[in-house]
Amino acid sequence: MIYPTDALQTVADCDAMLTLANNERIAQVGKQARLQTEQINSQKDAVDIEASIPAVEAKVAFLLAMVPTLPAGSIREEQEYDLRKEQNKLHLLKNKQENHGTFAMLGITRELAIAAHEIEESDSLIAAITAKKAALQAGG
Repeated sequence: MIYPTDALQTVADCDAMLTLANNERIAQVGKQARLQTEQINSQKDAVDIEASIPAVEAKVAFLLAMVPTLPAGSIREEQEYDLRKEQNKLHLLKNKQENHGTFAMLGITRELAIAAHEIEESDSLIAAITAKKAALQAGG
């Protein structure tokens, strides 16, 4: 983007704008680093979650088939408890998959692209201000 720098009349104006632009760029780079860390963590989470879901689904299916065949008593109650526990675990894994797994990766990737673009724009602004400052220092 081309930034109009006509409003900058003095080297001090340029220095003030450069300070603001550089501070903003530092914040943007920090945001990008945070997002890159989130992306790495989400990749790991996605693999762990994707690997865990089939095992839990298999255990739930096994317990769903087995529990009705058990006679009433403490063993059946224990297996019913295990079934509820595994069903809850499966529910939590699927929620985590949405919030931290593959689906989250898409959002983080988008945010990273936006952050990279913001940094590029900050670099363009800083270059424009620096050129204006050099022109003012040269007397023009």
